[in-house]
Amino acid sequence: MSALHNPAADLAARVDEILFQQWDPIGVSDLLGSGNVRDEYRSYVPALLALLRQGAGTAQLAAWLEQQAVACMGLSAEHCRSACLRAAAALTAAFAEESR
Repeated sequence: MSALHNPAADLAARVDEILFQQWDPIGVSDLLGSGNVRDEYRSYVPALLALLRQGAGTAQLAAWLEQQAVACMGLSAEHCRSACLRAAAALTAAFAEESR
């Protein structure tokens, strides 16, 4: 019996992976061996999925990610800007691929 393909769940998992591997503004991906940090950014997935479904582009996604890093994590925009742009581009690409 094969597992059912769930595109929405697949996209959510990809978004979570991008946040953990490419955005990771506080560096928790380096701490995988020291506790349960894998779900650190999972709470951001629903809002990002909503933005993607509303047609947000790379710049808007990067700005949203930067806002979260600054407002919620106390980081400077300069500290996280390149990671925000890199993650936003990956999110846009993942959404485009999943939408095909």
